[in-house]
Amino acid sequence: MYSIMRKIRNTLWGQLTAEEAKKFSFLAVAIFFLIGSYWPLKVLKESVFINVVGVGYEPYVKMISPFFLLPLVLFYTSIINYVSKERLIFLFTGLFTTLGILFSILLAHPTIGLANSIPSPYRLVGWLFFLFTECFVALMYPLFWSFIHDITPPESAKRGYGLIFAASQFGALVFLLLSGYIASDTSAYAQNTPILTFGASMLFVAFALTIWVFRKVVNPASVKGYETKKAHKSPTKFLDGLSAIFTRPYVMGIFLIIFFHEVVVSLFNYQLNVLVTRTFSCPGMRHLYLNKYAILIQVVSILFALIGTSFFQRKFGIRFCLLAFPALLGGLALAYTFTQTLFVITGIMILAKGLNYAFFQPSKEILYIPTSVAIKYKAKGWIDMFGMRFSKSVGGLANKFVGMGVYLVGPLALGLVGVWCWVSFLTGSKYNKTVKAKATID
Repeated sequence: MYSIMRKIRNTLWGQLTAEEAKKFSFLAVAIFFLIGSYWPLKVLKESVFINVVGVGYEPYVKMISPFFLLPLVLFYTSIINYVSKERLIFLFTGLFTTLGILFSILLAHPTIGLANSIPSPYRLVGWLFFLFTECFVALMYPLFWSFIHDITPPESAKRGYGLIFAASQFGALVFLLLSGYIASDTSAYAQNTPILTFGASMLFVAFALTIWVFRKVVNPASVKGYETKKAHKSPTKFLDGLSAIFTRPYVMGIFLIIFFHEVVVSLFNYQLNVLVTRTFSCPGMRHLYLNKYAILIQVVSILFALIGTSFFQRKFGIRFCLLAFPALLGGLALAYTFTQTLFVITGIMILAKGLNYAFFQPSKEILYIPTSVAIKYKAKGWIDMFGMRFSKSVGGLANKFVGMGVYLVGPLALGLVGVWCWVSFLTGSKYNKTVKAKATID
């Protein structure tokens, strides 16, 4: 039985050594809890904001999120040299667990929370809950991936990252199914949402415990990262990460790849939320539809992560993967130009987000491997925390400009995709040359 499982594993992800299998299995369990906690909150973030504040204000909350995150980014990049990565994970996990419990209490309040069914832009809890969820994924996800990049060489990443991403999407699917079951009684939306928020907060703790066990039982020899021809030293100034984005074309390329992705997806996501709001008048039905939509995203992600992520990376390379995804989104943008219905935009977003998590994200993350420690932690921190939210902010601004002028969404997205493909080609080429030379981008 074990030999059959090993053969299946090797076929899907390559010839993992015993130590690699142990290492990536623990990392897979950790991200199972991390992403498993985030996705139910992500669905709640959208539905709570729509029902408490109003869908028309969604572009505004995305526009202000980068400025809300800025103090966290400054704090993160200023202490990264002085605190171990595991301690940072434990520190921020404790912070978000506490905040999650607090929000579960606030959402259950009879006037502040969801029992009050009158939407208003003055209801602060809706804004803060949205920003809390954005901060969680903006901080914890890049921190965890920086930790992984620091202990994984490129060839090992091609074998093991597919397993990690498959586990992340499986975690999302499992807990979305559970939250969907709890949310199936749409009349109890106000009572169930605080329960789901509290449950997600407990998963934060499970994530941190897995990292603690990982460090105790995994052989230190198997957690060595990318080895280069020359050593490099991490600078100590917290603004060095931001400086690296503007002074290193390769790092700017990573940022622009993320920027174009977030803007294009934000354009489509707003169209989806507007059509959901117009189609369903009941708050519970809106949440249930968004939950089912999120489940379908995870199904697509898991299927592709199991059979496609590692295969495409090993057979066609990182540059091909970086180019194929925006090309697909360009085709989807063209389709929406001619047919603007809830069914069509839902299908587009399922493909766009499903393949993003299983195809685009693993390739984008691998780009950080041949970089210095400063770039892995500091520049990545700025890009994934502030830069990604800045990109969403630009997407929110674009949505205020476009509004419901759907005839503008397709052409605008197509133009962005064209530049995105060009940047992806240049950045992917630089990655190939750097890894082949066993050099470091610092």
